[in-house]
Amino acid sequence: NLRGLNDLYDDFNPREDFVFFPLHYEPETSLLLQAPFYADQIHVIRQIAKSLPVHYKLYVKEHPSMVDYRPRGFYKELKKIHNVKLINPAISSFSIVPQAKLITVITGTTGWEALLFKKPVISFGNQFYNALSMVKKCTEIEKLPYLVKEQLENFTHKEEELISFISAIFQDSIT
Repeated sequence: NLRGLNDLYDDFNPREDFVFFPLHYEPETSLLLQAPFYADQIHVIRQIAKSLPVHYKLYVKEHPSMVDYRPRGFYKELKKIHNVKLINPAISSFSIVPQAKLITVITGTTGWEALLFKKPVISFGNQFYNALSMVKKCTEIEKLPYLVKEQLENFTHKEEELISFISAIFQDSIT
């Protein structure tokens, strides 16, 4: 990484049909305990990329805290996957999420943020927001293409459900 990674980053094109996958910080409890069967992020990315409609791209963005720690070879491996674009981590997820057609996360706050942006979400791990009917949790990787199709074609944002969920969180929180 001493020579930098800028030569590996692809352009962010908000007009392109794309699905967003934010890389997770490692090691992290949310990855290792809440999604132990999905801790190999390159494998998960391959599966998501294979599950997308032909013209879609999978935009992958590094966790900002991990840029200095992952080896350059990790990113080169990602670049070998057909229809995957590596996005510069300096670009805010808040610029990417509103433009994405679908957000995929193993675990993490980006899935929650996507719901607040009224975006469909597929998660792989155990997250509090999986309780919402708008989120599809992938429990069997063979079913991922069907979940992707369902979320891209039939997603309906349910504002009342989301507000009730947030209200329940506030009621159970310590003030």
